[in-house]
Amino acid sequence: MQNRQSIWTKILFSTALIFSWLPFIFPMVYRLIDKFTLIFWGITLIVLFIRKSRLKWWLIGLSAWIIIPIYGFLSGTKDYFLGEATFIYTGTPGFGFSNLDKNYRVWNTTTGCVSYGHEPFIKTPNNISIKFWTNFLGYQKGAYCGFYPDKNETFKLIDSLGRKVTFIKEEKNCKFKVHEKYYEIKENKNQTFSQLNDWDSVKVAIVKNQLIIFRPIREGKFFETYLADKKTGEIFAKYYIE
Repeated sequence: MQNRQSIWTKILFSTALIFSWLPFIFPMVYRLIDKFTLIFWGITLIVLFIRKSRLKWWLIGLSAWIIIPIYGFLSGTKDYFLGEATFIYTGTPGFGFSNLDKNYRVWNTTTGCVSYGHEPFIKTPNNISIKFWTNFLGYQKGAYCGFYPDKNETFKLIDSLGRKVTFIKEEKNCKFKVHEKYYEIKENKNQTFSQLNDWDSVKVAIVKNQLIIFRPIREGKFFETYLADKKTGEIFAKYYIE
């Protein structure tokens, strides 16, 4: 009887362990069986605790439900210390999604609009690790650390401080001449210029010696306003008029 119970315990353990990995190896499986694999894993763990089986520790240590979140947290930690951390989300990005996060100064990324249901185990730990280390140690290296106004503040600043300046168009950047000094503004993989060749003039304001706000004017109208790091010239935000 005891041997039979031991055999069934091992079968239960093996099945729960395999089921924990199926959603991550074959994402479509998770959509078909929904949360059954996680529920079955949880019930199995309870049974192993009740039976005082040592297999419970192996189930905890080897299951995807534990390893994947830990990996996500460690991956986010690694990226933070390398200065490459990004928040990861699911869904179609909207206006402002490509802007540098105002609170944590990292970029937002998305894996697309298809969701399999196991994303909280993969992406959430990554995002939590970034927030943890930023709150504990500050912004990641290389991040813009200067003044970062919101949309309303930006529009007020460019309206009150901005002035039209001489600018030079280039393939993926442009140069402004402010106070007899040229500032080069560059695109990056997260922020690009909109219809650069159609710009007629540019209104620019330099704020707190940290931030460049500039507003292109096309056919007498403006449609977006950019924020760029004065030190590097890289765009980190773009606000559209409503």
